[in-house]
Amino acid sequence: MIEHGNDGIAAPLLLAAYCGDAPLVRRLLADRAAVDAQDETGNTPLLLAAFNGHVDIVKDLLDHGASIDHRNSAGHTALILAAGYPIEPVDPLGRPQARRQSHDDVVHELLVRGAASDHRGADDWSAVELAAARGHIDAASDLLTHGAAFDPSNVFEGDPLRWAAAQGYTALTSALLDRGASASNPSSSGATALTWAVSRRHHTVTKMLLDRGALVSAADRALIDEWLLWLEGKAEEAYDKMYDARYPTDAAGCYSNAKSYLDDARALARRIELPEVVARLEARLTHIKAVFRSQFSS
Repeated sequence: MIEHGNDGIAAPLLLAAYCGDAPLVRRLLADRAAVDAQDETGNTPLLLAAFNGHVDIVKDLLDHGASIDHRNSAGHTALILAAGYPIEPVDPLGRPQARRQSHDDVVHELLVRGAASDHRGADDWSAVELAAARGHIDAASDLLTHGAAFDPSNVFEGDPLRWAAAQGYTALTSALLDRGASASNPSSSGATALTWAVSRRHHTVTKMLLDRGALVSAADRALIDEWLLWLEGKAEEAYDKMYDARYPTDAAGCYSNAKSYLDDARALARRIELPEVVARLEARLTHIKAVFRSQFSS
């Protein structure tokens, strides 16, 4: 994040907003500093304050008329920066800095002040998509509560749970379920959150939805059957590669992959109550373990 003005000199308000110096920001605003001054990448004081989670400064800047939906050269607004960033936050000296709770407070303040939630950066990510992808669940939930757009199409028909399940966002899926979202709410095509999770093979989300009572439709069952076959096939591929491995460590890696695929398949089969499939998978797993131990384990 760059805090220098267009002339290469650090603009006082930009620097104060970035560093979180609220008293200085207030003095500069009282002295009529340009509230929407920009650095060389188009960041205003509001964007810099939002990026670093300085909620009091965000409020002061907005009270003085800062442009709430201004975009920098990357297409990011203050809301996008507060919701999805920083990925690896640093202070002005370049030292690592943790994301603060105040980032979520900034998101909320911007939303109640009317910030547009449908903007996308040059990377085509919206605020809620970034927040969900990076595990900023409070911010993502707040955005969804305020009607944030999470997909440019109507494929999810406005259902945040179906969208979160389709993306494999485990934490957000859990949060939405905790807030009362229905695990079995179908779209007009009959697709549920489970349908999306299964079709995109998000194992952890699928497990969660099943554990939380999602109904398994005939279409979902067919998708799960296909997934089980795919997992078994991947396990067999890894097993075959075990014999081609040149070194014991390579063989161990192949064995680990085969075991992981079979474990996932077994867990899924258990959750939809397929005892015969579970028994077959356990027998295959036992065989592969025995082969590895007898031929490759030192």
